[in-house]
Amino acid sequence: MRDIPRRSLGARQAAFYENVGLGAAHGTEEIRKAIEPMISSLSSYNSEIVNLAVSGNLVFTEQIDHVVMAGSETGVRLMQISEITGDKICARRNYFNAAGSTGPSRSETSTASADRSRRVT
Repeated sequence: MRDIPRRSLGARQAAFYENVGLGAAHGTEEIRKAIEPMISSLSSYNSEIVNLAVSGNLVFTEQIDHVVMAGSETGVRLMQISEITGDKICARRNYFNAAGSTGPSRSETSTASADRSRRVT
């Protein structure tokens, strides 16, 4: 099983983590217990940030988490909101389609991002 460093969870018992629709965890030990089964089942993980915005102490990301689990690669599209206090993440909420959202391949998202950039300028 992969170790989840305490520093990545923040040092606060008031820490909060939620995969909206799947449940919430409060405090670093409860968060660790909630995410260890997910982490231990992955053989590879890469998060592709599609868009990022910051407002005060909130960080919003649109991302695709590319994971390999049981030899199968998939992309999970999600929105994530992280609340920062000092240099620690004290709350994180993930919003995604828990029914099996798979995202496009990396090349498809790169093309879509390039197209979006051309339209926005």
